[in-house]
Amino acid sequence: VGNPTCGDVLFIYIKVKKDKIEKIKFKTFGCPAAISVSDMVCDLAKGKTINEAKKITNKLIAEKLQGLPKLKYHCSLLGEQALLAAIKDYEKKNK
Repeated sequence: VGNPTCGDVLFIYIKVKKDKIEKIKFKTFGCPAAISVSDMVCDLAKGKTINEAKKITNKLIAEKLQGLPKLKYHCSLLGEQALLAAIKDYEKKNK
């Protein structure tokens, strides 16, 4: 996912085994806040079931990072969207 305004782009890759996210990696092009968000999303989602991971919100991400500057809060939303996109891709491929 990406934000055309600021240019941040987040890719999240997941490996699922027995409905749990066994491995999760990211590739992020953007500011330090976007990179921190990507790393936190991976920490929060690893070991979670798909349904648990779907409940990870941008507010939770920002909270676990102990806040983000107001101008960088959109990065937490990108993190949530990237995780959901990875899950959606997994579900599509594994119907």
